[in-house]
Amino acid sequence: MIGKLWREVTFMVAFGATPRIILRYLLDLPHRRRAARKLPEAEQEADGLSLSRNWIGTHGTHWKRVLDRVGLHEEGDWRILEIGSFEGRSAVHFLRTFPRAHLTCVDPWQPYAGIPDYTAQHEARFDANTAPYADRLRKFKGASQRFFVEEAREEIYDIVYVDGDHSVNGAMVDMIGATSRLKDGGVLLLDDYFFREKKEGTRPTAAAVNAFIGMHGPEIKVLFVGYTVILQKMAPRI
Repeated sequence: MIGKLWREVTFMVAFGATPRIILRYLLDLPHRRRAARKLPEAEQEADGLSLSRNWIGTHGTHWKRVLDRVGLHEEGDWRILEIGSFEGRSAVHFLRTFPRAHLTCVDPWQPYAGIPDYTAQHEARFDANTAPYADRLRKFKGASQRFFVEEAREEIYDIVYVDGDHSVNGAMVDMIGATSRLKDGGVLLLDDYFFREKKEGTRPTAAAVNAFIGMHGPEIKVLFVGYTVILQKMAPRI
């Protein structure tokens, strides 16, 4: 465990993590350990879904704990935006966890980096998995950049989950777009902080997340750091 912790902190420092990000990561270690012990239970949530990959892991445990803490409870009729939906695993999690919420899913449903076996069947799985929640779901097939420009000008969300383009530039565009549509006090859920493409010379998603947090300073509160990162958009200071 110490070796893994050291490697991850070294990785974070190498790609621009500030002291407040590293401190949050260290403080959240007990929460990550407790959640890891519940992984089999968390994975059972996918029973009955048609999936080629069950990526969500323990993220839902962390999301629920932190969202409860900031007042985004299960009974709320929240507006949730998801950037990157793949086969609907996380979408179903949100729709089940928040039975009164409305979810907008944005995804181009085309070949992804790191998924050489992508086919139209992945989108078909999304449609089948989310069909029971069709009255609370909006599906947008296209790039997130187009969504933010053409479709989201008037929409304000309580929660935004970003799991789209994992390149530094792509992740930064998604985070900026997501924050512009997030209400003050709303929560930004970022996935794959420690993800890094195997291609030599590429920078990890963490580089974009660290730069984004540094760029926004006190406008962003860091609530949790692990493989998923949870941020809260603060009201502007007068």
